[in-house]
Amino acid sequence: MSTRHLRRVLEEANPPPEEESDEDYEPLYTQKSVQSKFAQLQLSDSDSEQAQASENSEEDEEEEENACAAPAASSRSKKKNNRKKNKKRIREQQARVKLEEIDRTVEEVNAKLGAPPPAPAPVEVKEGWGTSVFKINAKHLNVGTEIRRLFGPEESEQPRSRQPRVQPNRTLMLKRVFVHPNKDTAVYDFKKSGLSMSKYREENGIMYFVYNHDEHYQKMHRIFLKRYHTSSGSTLLMHLNDARRNMHVEALIEMSDILFRMEEHNTANEIIENVVTFLQYVAHPEFLLTNPNVRLEYKYIENRPFFVAMLKYAYLLSNKACHRTALEIVKMLLVLDPSDPLALLAVIDTLGLRSREHEWMVSATDYFMIERQGDLMYNVKYSLSLANFHVATKTKGELTVANKLLQEAMLQDPVVWLRIMECASISNPKLSTHELFTSHALDTGAPGFDDLFTIYARMTWPRWREPAVLAWALACANDLADRYDSELEVRMAAKRASNRYGSRYAVFQTLPREYQRHLSLLSNMAKLIIETTYDTLHLRPTCSWDPMYEKGINRYKYQYFVVHAHRINGFGETIVRFFESMSPTFDTPPHFDE
Repeated sequence: MSTRHLRRVLEEANPPPEEESDEDYEPLYTQKSVQSKFAQLQLSDSDSEQAQASENSEEDEEEEENACAAPAASSRSKKKNNRKKNKKRIREQQARVKLEEIDRTVEEVNAKLGAPPPAPAPVEVKEGWGTSVFKINAKHLNVGTEIRRLFGPEESEQPRSRQPRVQPNRTLMLKRVFVHPNKDTAVYDFKKSGLSMSKYREENGIMYFVYNHDEHYQKMHRIFLKRYHTSSGSTLLMHLNDARRNMHVEALIEMSDILFRMEEHNTANEIIENVVTFLQYVAHPEFLLTNPNVRLEYKYIENRPFFVAMLKYAYLLSNKACHRTALEIVKMLLVLDPSDPLALLAVIDTLGLRSREHEWMVSATDYFMIERQGDLMYNVKYSLSLANFHVATKTKGELTVANKLLQEAMLQDPVVWLRIMECASISNPKLSTHELFTSHALDTGAPGFDDLFTIYARMTWPRWREPAVLAWALACANDLADRYDSELEVRMAAKRASNRYGSRYAVFQTLPREYQRHLSLLSNMAKLIIETTYDTLHLRPTCSWDPMYEKGINRYKYQYFVVHAHRINGFGETIVRFFESMSPTFDTPPHFDE
């Protein structure tokens, strides 16, 4: 409000001066138009024009200032963009100059030494049995996944806890280690290692790897061989800490078997877990366990501890109810060496039943029957018949295929069904006294195979003991017994199966070498895995890290040989068992050849 308006308001509100007379005074309430005393505060036209002019002048000043600032800002942004373009242009010129220099250098080298041959076209690996049947899933290969599936996540892994997750060892992650030990121990030094892996050839898209020993590891292994030849099991255990610090794989595997025989299962299990982790830790970066085009041949002596440790680890996992991971490890070993040097086909079907992978077993039927002659294997038909029964029951289909496979298995190997009945405590007088399961069963028993029958029965009898399965199996057995009594064709088929079975193994006079290795590997763990010991017709092969040692590719010229297993009969068997009962570590060590 201007001073002029304020003065006018004050003059009207004040009373008249004293010199004026009362007659000339006119009170405000007598005026014709009653207005508020604040009405005069309203701006007049002239005042509003002046205010608007002042506002317009202020806006004009701001516009002039912005107009002056705009060219300056635009010039700065232009300069900045120009600098960026210049730097980018300079970098492109430098890169072009470097490429030209490299091209000139390559041309000069090619002119002197000749141009290199063109790169070979990538080889397409055809999908075969290994890629279809034994496709390995990394999720199932890790035991932690199955433990979480069986028992649920740990409390620290629950989402509601909101605790920070502990990152695993990054070095192990980079090395693609899928099989981790349950606990980390400080006594194993993975960094101090003389063991490594290299890729020595690649053929038709298949990569072949081999473990290498450096000079320190070779010296350490030769010392161990001399010590192993002259020392007992208890003396070897005195060097356990040295083997842990130096990560001597062969010594650790041998000491784990000694501890299994002494029933020190926790320590032996810890050793196997850390050996498995270490063998993956030192592996080649391209040695991926999930890659079907990777091979690790058993014929190289340096590779054999990997197979032994992995198979032992698979048995230990299955003993802890981690059957799915154990099955995945066995599949992986069959991919690494399809020749199956450890008779893994004798256990893969068992692990398939224990892990209830019935659909996978049915899908692998063609592989077992065509590639591996599964119709002649005692365990394949029994396991496939049970798998087909579960699949047919689940899909509400016919049991024709399952019945046929089970009855063919009983005709070929009736001893297996007898062992299953014994382990499952099944009492059936009709079958126990029937000719098919008594005299005929004794005729088909091959030397040494009774141990394999017992192992299969002890590992699978809980699956046959299930009420629905047991009722179906007993119905098939009773029907086969009735047909055996009434039909000549069934009796002739049983006789042909017996003759074929005997002639097949007559050339061996004993178990095949693959099965001998498998039994040797399992012998020290038998009391833990199948809760019993089995009586084999062979002396226990001695090298735990190389069961049933035989000549292979010995790149480092380790001079040792093992006394081959031989049959024991009569008085000799009694003496051996007598010494074994006196000393659980009784052993026939390999002889060291100087």
